[in-house]
Amino acid sequence: MTTLRHLIFPALLLSLFLGSCSSSKNFHLSEQYQQNKQNSPVMIIPITRDAFPSGTSHTFGYLNSEQELVFSQSADKAYSRAAGVPARVGQLDPSETRNLQKQTLNFNGNTIDTYVPAQNMSISSGNFKPGFFLLLDQYRFSKQAATVEGSGYAGHEQQAVYNLIFQTNYVYWNPSTGETAGWGSARASVSIEGSVATREDLADALSRTLEDIARQGPARGNP
Repeated sequence: MTTLRHLIFPALLLSLFLGSCSSSKNFHLSEQYQQNKQNSPVMIIPITRDAFPSGTSHTFGYLNSEQELVFSQSADKAYSRAAGVPARVGQLDPSETRNLQKQTLNFNGNTIDTYVPAQNMSISSGNFKPGFFLLLDQYRFSKQAATVEGSGYAGHEQQAVYNLIFQTNYVYWNPSTGETAGWGSARASVSIEGSVATREDLADALSRTLEDIARQGPARGNP
């Protein structure tokens, strides 16, 4: 019989490869923050379909109910852990979306079509006072099957291993200046046992992606 170790080790290598290829150059950070990151709180805002008028033409992100729960419980912690600054998850009020502008943003030969706040836009954040808003767009979880060869009594048996992926486009926006601070596209993957992802699997893939976004962003706590 093929042992679990024979399955997991190749899958981990594949997962690390996918993760390392996903985000290293898929972003742009404004020059003023490249050497001078700000010790500022960050509010994470997922751009959701239900905040926009019916019939809006855009490819919105999607999370099912379990994924939404994991996002609400894990996103701010993962970001804060990587950036060393306070983070919170917020949401757009439908009345605020009229001040979002559709733009095509370029980075390292790639482009994303996403929403960017207008310069004079105000996004509600309650008592939390962020130095930056992080808008996530076109986010989703997906699975990818990878066939791993294992040894067994029959000689060479094919075993299915799955990679759980979370990916998103994103924009950093500075409410004080009314300007974008950076943008990009990020994804990360984790190996899972079987084809059904647990909440722990979802949180792991989400966290790895947000940690990449945090490291590439304009906010950084003091060492």
